[in-house]
Amino acid sequence: MAETLIDSYSEANVNAEWEILDGVNPTGYLSAGVSFEVTTSGLQISSCKFYLKKYGSPTGNMVAKLYAHSGTFGVSSIGTGSPLATSGGVDASTLSTSYGLVTFTFSTSYALINGTYYVIVVEWVGTGFVNYIVIGYKSEHVTGHGNFCYQKGDLSWSYNGTRTPGFYVYGSPAAATSILKVAGVAQASISKLESVALASIGKVAGVANS
Repeated sequence: MAETLIDSYSEANVNAEWEILDGVNPTGYLSAGVSFEVTTSGLQISSCKFYLKKYGSPTGNMVAKLYAHSGTFGVSSIGTGSPLATSGGVDASTLSTSYGLVTFTFSTSYALINGTYYVIVVEWVGTGFVNYIVIGYKSEHVTGHGNFCYQKGDLSWSYNGTRTPGFYVYGSPAAATSILKVAGVAQASISKLESVALASIGKVAGVANS
């Protein structure tokens, strides 16, 4: 199904980097990402891309997580609460030592609300300062976009209003699943009604014949 681009900032503008590492420690960095605004109705989160590379030989899965928004958009945005949606995993060992766009796909849908801010991050539980992943960002806030934010190992959030990472967030029609479900119910009900109707007609016919 075709995806709709919800928000993005080109990786061509990236000029700095942030390490996601040592997420098992309270003061280590567990995840990093950006806030964004949904301006289209009827979409569910489907995928996102971040501009990433590796340092050393990190292992284990990276995932993207969608959160509700707190703070002032574009200034002090941070995530809040439990993740609203979590993507499938991407093996950190498959990253290149040079930057590249990495796609995270959400298999479980979450309906996005038009006119609402959200936070999306890439998370990886690193265990030290030798092997880790790196996310690229622009070292200034870009007007019209959300701000950079990150989560520590103790799950507390912090932000930086003068950074904008390279990213892409996509959605797909939220109604598609509902329509299929409704259609399925409708078809099942129609079949059931047809069976009942045929049985009833047969019964009536039997009574009439006798």
